[in-house]
Amino acid sequence: MITPGDDYGEGVRQDRFGQLHARRRDMLATLNPPTCGFRVVPYALTVHPVAPSATLQRVRAYAAFRGWRVVRDGLWDNGGMDRPDARDGWMEALSLVRNGVADGIVTFDAAAVSALPSEYAAVLDELQNRAGFLAHVPPNWKEGADVAARP
Repeated sequence: MITPGDDYGEGVRQDRFGQLHARRRDMLATLNPPTCGFRVVPYALTVHPVAPSATLQRVRAYAAFRGWRVVRDGLWDNGGMDRPDARDGWMEALSLVRNGVADGIVTFDAAAVSALPSEYAAVLDELQNRAGFLAHVPPNWKEGADVAARP
């Protein structure tokens, strides 16, 4: 939900998201992966009441490409752009990180988390406090890409 305090104007919002995405990448880069690889939960957000199978498959494929282990099959919500803490699937994914079952959450893109910089920042804060991470499938990533091309 967009609130008046978050309505920065598109230019400022995009700049803030640029900073947040840099922070997100830095969080992941500073973590030491366990010997068996990071444990992740794929998550998707849709406005349709049908499971986003293709999106979740792409997220799972990206996780496999990165050498991450999926510990819970894809969680998803169909509530549209509700606050992350108002979505059952998101809260289940976050609970898996909170409880040490997963190390991170992987989504197709940032919009699956929030369109608001303040909400996105709050998610990063929560994950960072738990030594967790958030990852998105890069827009230019090709499924079946060579493992040597890992970021």
